[in-house]
Amino acid sequence: MKPKGRRGEWFAIHEGRRLPCAHKVLTRVVDRQMEYYDPYVDLSSSKYTEFVEAIQQQKEVILTEDQLTFSGNADPVFNRIDYIALFKVDNVRVEDGVLRFNFVKRLDEF
Repeated sequence: MKPKGRRGEWFAIHEGRRLPCAHKVLTRVVDRQMEYYDPYVDLSSSKYTEFVEAIQQQKEVILTEDQLTFSGNADPVFNRIDYIALFKVDNVRVEDGVLRFNFVKRLDEF
């Protein structure tokens, strides 16, 4: 069963659990390992800190397909199109304002 989320939420409900969503467009391959690389992190925002802490504690994310909208010099707006898969993640960290983590194992397909 696909996760259920709401517009503007950074989490979705899957099998009764509230899990953070990660944008496929912010993934890359480094040394043959899929890595998340989000340069838009703002830890002064409680929304960001809750999101990062959830990933650090749960070690799972829902990978999403998104459409990006750009407006001037502002950060892009991510519009969720679909849920792809549930992944186990590790090595979650924020370095120089960039959220990074490694995708370890695909746990479920949607």
